[in-house]
Amino acid sequence: MLRPRAPLSFVAGLVLAAVPFAQGAGSAAPVRAWEHASSDVPVDPAIRFGHFENGMRWAWARNVEPKERSYLRLHVNVGSLAEEDAERGLAHFLEHMAFNGSEHFAAGTLVEWFQRHGMAFGADLNAQTGFGETIYKLDLPSSDEQTLDEGLLVLHDFAFGLTLAPAEIEAEKGVIDGEERERDSAGYRVFVRQLQTLFGNTRLDERIPIGVRAVRAAFDAARVRAFYARWYRPEHMTLVLVGDLGELDPVPLFSKHFGAVPRPAEPLRAEPGVGALGAVPKRACFHEPEIPGVTLLVQRVRPWVDEPYVIAEWREDVPLSTARQMLNLRFAEQAKQAATPYLGVRADSAEALDALDGS
Repeated sequence: MLRPRAPLSFVAGLVLAAVPFAQGAGSAAPVRAWEHASSDVPVDPAIRFGHFENGMRWAWARNVEPKERSYLRLHVNVGSLAEEDAERGLAHFLEHMAFNGSEHFAAGTLVEWFQRHGMAFGADLNAQTGFGETIYKLDLPSSDEQTLDEGLLVLHDFAFGLTLAPAEIEAEKGVIDGEERERDSAGYRVFVRQLQTLFGNTRLDERIPIGVRAVRAAFDAARVRAFYARWYRPEHMTLVLVGDLGELDPVPLFSKHFGAVPRPAEPLRAEPGVGALGAVPKRACFHEPEIPGVTLLVQRVRPWVDEPYVIAEWREDVPLSTARQMLNLRFAEQAKQAATPYLGVRADSAEALDALDGS
């Protein structure tokens, strides 16, 4: 997953996963430090940050637009890079299983809860899995205390209460097989080839989140539950709420659903790294008959430097980002001209997993 680096903001500051742990007082679990703790970029004072003794973090802010709406996010600091060879695709598989039965929502009843609140799966509830994170998204149609309480119960079950029944696991394999077939487009195949070429000496091309069908076929309840117990721990999680909350203080509700969850007795396991970036081929050619025309890509790849995002760096990034936008606008205008020999040109810069830079 390639993502652009952005100045520290509410979203970026809350969901970035590659941050160190800070040991809490007494017997409290270690807590991942917020990115702004090591940055001089100002943080919106309206955002409240906190954590529980079990190591789970939370943040929330009032936002009056849209009216009477609230947005919940559960960020789990684990993705496909955490998988072992026999678990390839399991992080994504587990994300799917969140909707197939839990402690308070038997298989099939979560849809009824959506409908009762005028919500739709996909539009108001969704999830995504990347190389280094899994995010559950719940958009609530109301900001009243009862609706928020129920929404937090849904996320609690995603985090700590999944049933992971054997029959549901077997059924979901076919669903993901179908998703993989739908994804098998010319563009996706080229993306995979580019990943293998640019980052072939790392673990990125071995841990594409969709996984491998042959490996997925061997998943059983024991394996799925072991991965869930190993990685879905309070120390790996951040809860985020933004909404038109009025005078409601949501922290007691956070505490009700997440604060009393015990941290596992087993020590935290270090997530496997991406791997060292090796020599990148100077040239590569991919033939994909379903893609009309020719695409040329000139790319520079270099190791990512783990350092705080500070104002000085932001001042460097803004003019570079502005220049790229101006350049892309000019490319787009040129592409409209009949005499232009290309269909489109674009300049971009992105990071891969806080591990590699590309531009």
